[in-house]
Amino acid sequence: MGFGKLRKVAVFSVFFTQSLLTATSGRAVTVVQPVSVPEEYEIAGGPSLAFANSGSVAYSGAGSLKLNPGMLALEKQYNVAGGYHWPAFGREFYKLGVVDSKSSPIAAGVSYTSLLKADDSTFGGEQSVSGRYVTRRIGLGAAYAFHTLSIGVAGQWTEAGPLGSGVEVDTKSDDAVRGTSLNVGVVGLLTPTLRFGASVEGLANKSVNSNAPRYTRVGLASLFAQGQTSLHLDWQRREILESEVDSEQMLTGSFSIKVYDYLRLLGGYGKDPQSGHLRETAAAGIALVGPKVSFSYTASRPDLRFEESHQSINMNLELSM
Repeated sequence: MGFGKLRKVAVFSVFFTQSLLTATSGRAVTVVQPVSVPEEYEIAGGPSLAFANSGSVAYSGAGSLKLNPGMLALEKQYNVAGGYHWPAFGREFYKLGVVDSKSSPIAAGVSYTSLLKADDSTFGGEQSVSGRYVTRRIGLGAAYAFHTLSIGVAGQWTEAGPLGSGVEVDTKSDDAVRGTSLNVGVVGLLTPTLRFGASVEGLANKSVNSNAPRYTRVGLASLFAQGQTSLHLDWQRREILESEVDSEQMLTGSFSIKVYDYLRLLGGYGKDPQSGHLRETAAAGIALVGPKVSFSYTASRPDLRFEESHQSINMNLELSM
């Protein structure tokens, strides 16, 4: 790629990023009640935030342990990924993951999420879900691909502070919450460029049902222009939690478009389709993608009724076997 094209990419990248920052500014202006669950509950990692927390059959990195474990085996890869998140409400956190679908017919993945130390200011956004103060999660999953079908399963271990712990999260307390849950998923190829899938997150979650709620997802993804553009449609439903009267659903459309050789633009918009439910969410991201390494910046408005934004930076490193 010549100098002129590089300069155009650089100028466009700066403009697009500044637009995202402008659109998501003012996060400290409005004091509001956050959405029903902490944002970490919804985040899978990687580019999924730019898809408005969707893309269940569009993303095959470590975040697929949450979104759809069947995606682990869909692409041959061996990569290490990490991301840091500044949520609209609550505590900052980071996510790490490794996926290996090259060295064995059975693809495997591991993920680690850790939330930073709690204090009065960062816990202010989690008061609506008092007692669900997660400190870390560890996920481990595997998947196997048949001719046009991939099936995956993942387990997740969650640790959280005790109910009513307030801002002091003592995971050494006898009342601390620790337990496992199960995620399962399937992905099928309708054509070489059209895939569908379904997954359930949070099965067998009785011991951690307030900290790892059940999500049911159905997704569809289509590739265009020899893979340079992809469009995705996702539906998800979260189970009713304590103090809620109705479950939350989200119907989300998202996209990924390749611009020039190394630049991708991503975006998504979602809405709860149920009558009387007002939550809408929107997100966008920009990614610099190379043969072995990629970087991305993503920004999301978890609830368009409010000004606060969720932002993250992510890196993905492809390793040779």
